[in-house]
Amino acid sequence: MYEAEESRRAAATRKPGGRAAPNAAAHLRSSTAQPLDDITGPRRGRTQIRHALTRYDGGAAVTGPDAIRDAILDGIGRGKSYGAGLLSIAPYGGAR
Repeated sequence: MYEAEESRRAAATRKPGGRAAPNAAAHLRSSTAQPLDDITGPRRGRTQIRHALTRYDGGAAVTGPDAIRDAILDGIGRGKSYGAGLLSIAPYGGAR
C-alpha cells in the first residue's frame, strides 16, 4: 500500500512529459476527470486555436500554501485567457 501511495503522489507532481515538478504545492489523494466541450479562439490571422477542457475534482494535501495561493490568484495552464485554468479549493474535512 505504501508503494501505491507513493506512486500516486509522484504522479500528482509530474509535469507533462513525465518530469516531476520540483516544488509541488500539493500531493494528490484522489481525483476524477470529466471531459468538457472544447473552446476555440482567434489566433492572429491563422487558424483558430482549440483548447480541450477537462474538469478535475479530487482531494489533495496542501504542502506549499504560497504556491497554492499563487495558482488560485493567477490560474494554471495555457487556456487561462479563454476562461480555463481556474482553481478553487475547499476544506477536505477531517482533522487538521
